[in-house]
Amino acid sequence: MPVPDFDATVRSLYLAATGAALWDGALAALRDGLGAAALEVQQAPASATAGRMADPDPRWAHGPAAGTPGHIARLQLRPQAGAAVALQISWSGHQAPDTTTRTWLDRLAPHLNDALRADARLRQLPARAQLGQLLLDTLPHPAWLLRGDGCIAGANAAARQPRVPPRWLQSAGPALLLPTPAEQQAVDAARLQALASDARRPVMATLAGVDASSGAGAQAARARWLIRRLDATADDPVLLAILFDPDAGSASKSGAGTITLSAPALAGTFGFTPAESRVAVWLAQGCTVREIAILLDVAPSTVRSHLDAVMAKLGVDRKLDAVRLLVQGGWMWRDMQAEGAVDA
Repeated sequence: MPVPDFDATVRSLYLAATGAALWDGALAALRDGLGAAALEVQQAPASATAGRMADPDPRWAHGPAAGTPGHIARLQLRPQAGAAVALQISWSGHQAPDTTTRTWLDRLAPHLNDALRADARLRQLPARAQLGQLLLDTLPHPAWLLRGDGCIAGANAAARQPRVPPRWLQSAGPALLLPTPAEQQAVDAARLQALASDARRPVMATLAGVDASSGAGAQAARARWLIRRLDATADDPVLLAILFDPDAGSASKSGAGTITLSAPALAGTFGFTPAESRVAVWLAQGCTVREIAILLDVAPSTVRSHLDAVMAKLGVDRKLDAVRLLVQGGWMWRDMQAEGAVDA
């Protein structure tokens, strides 16, 4: 039994997977090249493969056709998690694939699986991109998606508005350009540190802007960039960079005491110990050192020690700045269960 040219067949499958050719044409050429009567692509129900691992070395199952003379070769694939696809080739009459044809089909199986996987991913890209932009636009602070080299891949609605203070950001395109070389170096260093972070823990970069209206000796306000790698293994990594502007309002105007923060989320984000996380939670609620000591049943000196560690890990020098940063970013590490929120 003749077989099609292997390289040409694989090339046609990948062209179909990338949208450069039609799947119907690629599969029809495969059917005709094998001298088969039919080739079907069947969607298997999700329940049929629930809990089963994808076969790393898919192979064809051969057998007689049901009810009529002929032969069937069936290949079960899982091009993506939770999905299953079966390719079935049918030969009529007394035709059946010989050893050469079966070996050829087994060589083709992983390429079929990869092509279908690529096709499934490409079909999901527009929806995922739209969803990602919608989620990015819900962030109340200016935020950008950065590629590994620092070039901007996307920005949320707050970042697209012409309201980002020039004291914190000179321009945004094609990369983030900070007002001074020292600030640029701090943000670039944070980006590189986030890229190298195995734990994907956010990296903070603190900037001290120059306010010409401030008198001599006045303490400069500090903006903070939070940069986090969003993926773990992608060849083209993506970073989320968020600008926390101290001019956005005082802690009281930002909602201090109106949200409950999650101690585990704070620990995972900033590397707080459990005790430091509990202090940070009550600090964001507007509690004093003495009140926190009573709530946690510890000495005020212990609370002060934990508070010093919290401020050091947040990169702030004043308690007010710590409260402002915790509250401004509260939507990222809030305790939804404590607030009685229910996911839609």
